[in-house]
Amino acid sequence: MPISDSLQILVIEDEILVGMLVKDIITSLGHGVLGPLVHYEEALAAATQANVDFAVLDVDLDGKEIYPIADMLTHRQIPFVFCSGHGPMSIRASHRHIPMLQKPFYARQFKAMLAKVGVAAASHISQ
Repeated sequence: MPISDSLQILVIEDEILVGMLVKDIITSLGHGVLGPLVHYEEALAAATQANVDFAVLDVDLDGKEIYPIADMLTHRQIPFVFCSGHGPMSIRASHRHIPMLQKPFYARQFKAMLAKVGVAAASHISQ
């Protein structure tokens, strides 16, 4: 993959093993990863200041809801998806229009989600 096609993706996930899996999926698709970030304060700082192209947000982070972070990314016009093992009804009604990946997910599902939200997702991994 040409360097110009590589995205920098913010991963906010407080379950270490899940975060490592998400990071592995993203890097296998040829993208860079910031994170996984496991603490609310560092995640909010990254959402406010980091130079990223896309983000993956666990709905419940360190016992706190992720919605202020989601709102900051929306304000900065950074596309993102929620990631949850609890299904779409675990998302606050005001945020259900945001795409969601159901845990667990695979590289092809993540790549399809990038395409669905309009993020370039060229990769060297075949579907």
